[in-house]
Amino acid sequence: MTEFINYVWYGLRRAFKYRLCWRITIGVFFAILVIEGGILFFSVRNYERDRLAEVEREAVVVMRAILRSVGAQGTLATRFPETAASLRDGSVLIGAQVFEKTGVEIARFGEPPGLFDDVPESSGKTIRRRMIDNTRMDVLWPPRRVRAPYLVSARIDTSEIEAQIEAFVWRIAGLVLLISVFVTIVTMLVLNGMVLSPIISLRNRLTDTGSDPNNPEKYIVESRRSDEWGHVIQAFNRMLQWAASNLEKIKKKENELLIAKEEAENANQAKSEFLSSMSHELRTPLNAVLGFGQLLAFSSKEQLTETQKDYVDHIMNGGQHLLEVINEVLDLAKIEAGMVELSIEDVCAKTVLDECLSLIHTMANERGIEIAVGEGFKTAAKIRADHTRLRQSLLNLMSNAVKYNREKGKITLDCHETPGATLHISVTDTGEGIPGDMLGKLFEPFSRLRAENTNIEGTGIGLTITKQLIERMDGHIGVDSEVGKGSTFWIDLPLSERKPVDEAVVDRETADDGIKPLPDVAGTGPRQEGVAQG
Repeated sequence: MTEFINYVWYGLRRAFKYRLCWRITIGVFFAILVIEGGILFFSVRNYERDRLAEVEREAVVVMRAILRSVGAQGTLATRFPETAASLRDGSVLIGAQVFEKTGVEIARFGEPPGLFDDVPESSGKTIRRRMIDNTRMDVLWPPRRVRAPYLVSARIDTSEIEAQIEAFVWRIAGLVLLISVFVTIVTMLVLNGMVLSPIISLRNRLTDTGSDPNNPEKYIVESRRSDEWGHVIQAFNRMLQWAASNLEKIKKKENELLIAKEEAENANQAKSEFLSSMSHELRTPLNAVLGFGQLLAFSSKEQLTETQKDYVDHIMNGGQHLLEVINEVLDLAKIEAGMVELSIEDVCAKTVLDECLSLIHTMANERGIEIAVGEGFKTAAKIRADHTRLRQSLLNLMSNAVKYNREKGKITLDCHETPGATLHISVTDTGEGIPGDMLGKLFEPFSRLRAENTNIEGTGIGLTITKQLIERMDGHIGVDSEVGKGSTFWIDLPLSERKPVDEAVVDRETADDGIKPLPDVAGTGPRQEGVAQG
């Protein structure tokens, strides 16, 4: 017995730890209560009906005895009250009236029933009516019920029935509660054995498998069950077997990927080293070619003929173009190898723009291209960037805007601050534009997007270098283009942190000579710009 109680207690304590079991338990408990409550309601109604019928039968028996006694003496009108008082002693009959079949009253005793003011002629049916407080019930019996040639209206005491019904309800309610608790406990024990234990076991196995994913076969569940849980466990075991069979393939693929990654990195490093060494090797003889070309072009001793000058110009142009290609390849190799060091500082965008304009104006004038600078550069805030690399990137975008523009076209330069705390710099040209299907290859190295078939010089490396430099400065680069109207290349670079200005040291113009006072480093007062402080 003790072992059974301990088993029940352990099962209930384990079951009630989980929210699902709580929900099922509460649902079962209230379902039983609802069902038993409905049964109780009809049981009370039947019990009340049976008790009223029993009380009425008792009153009918007493009334029959009274009528037989009075009828035997032949003194119904005169002896009825006395006889009724003596025979009803202790019964539920507390009053009655006797009528002829025509409705004329013959005799009465006790509390007069108030069922009818005018008693109708007998219809052969019993008529009943309970008082509002349920302590009295008035009944009209036909002659066949009292076994006499009279209509009898009786008042019956039903006050004890309410107490009996209340006691009955308490007994049944207590029994319903005990049954509900018992069924709930049995349900929880069955639920624990058939559902909860397999769920907990399967959950523990899943947890163990997750903590040791490299050995899934160790956590296969042994079970001989053939029910739904047996099917679930079999599916779980098949999943572990599938994971184990694919684990070796996954590991093999990982090793192959690692080897391929190392080979790709080695190949990329070898490529960068090759490009770097070849660039250096090519620049040495190329500089010699360019040097001798300059000697031929500017020699004062031997004047060249026009044909010879054309040849020398071809040599110099080809050499310069080849030198630019070599420098760009070398630059790209350094960037990809991570050998480029950036000096990130606060840079004035207007200053960088002016430097680029001074270098690009000659190239733009040769093609009659107009360069317009927007108002944004006049108030542009400082940005965080490498001055030299930002100038290289912006100059590359501007030179492309000149090379790929139409004759006597226009270039528009502008900038503005964005909500993302960056400065948006744009370079817009009026060239032919770039088709949408080619935009994805725009920043790939050596991709010129069919420009290699034209007389426009270029290597297809400049935008690749620009993109990598901008991204290394925590910026972004992009392009918007429309065929036939032109393209807009833009870069976003982070703004410098703006320091709050102290009102006590704000510059004020003096009234006489306009010299602005600057804050004294020592804090003793203002000093004038350009005046040395000892």
